[in-house]
Amino acid sequence: MSQHSNIDNIAFLHDEAGNEIALEFLDLIEYKDTTYAAFLPVDNGGDDLIILKYEENNGSISFDSVESPLIIEVVFNIFKERYKDRFIFT
Repeated sequence: MSQHSNIDNIAFLHDEAGNEIALEFLDLIEYKDTTYAAFLPVDNGGDDLIILKYEENNGSISFDSVESPLIIEVVFNIFKERYKDRFIFT
């Protein structure tokens, strides 16, 4: 996925099929020298956290899929601990 534009905390990204997806940016999380971004979908009112790899190159920001389920789980657990007083996790 790559960044299309940002409005406040909403990121408009394009998936591999070229579809635009609006995601609410929640936080950046560092894990093993890599930065991950946590998002919630805006359009479908979903409550599934989306974790993408965050990269910044020459002032340009991009987001990529995370292939490892283990990394997604670890980053999600860091997010849950950080936001345990703000969100209800089931």
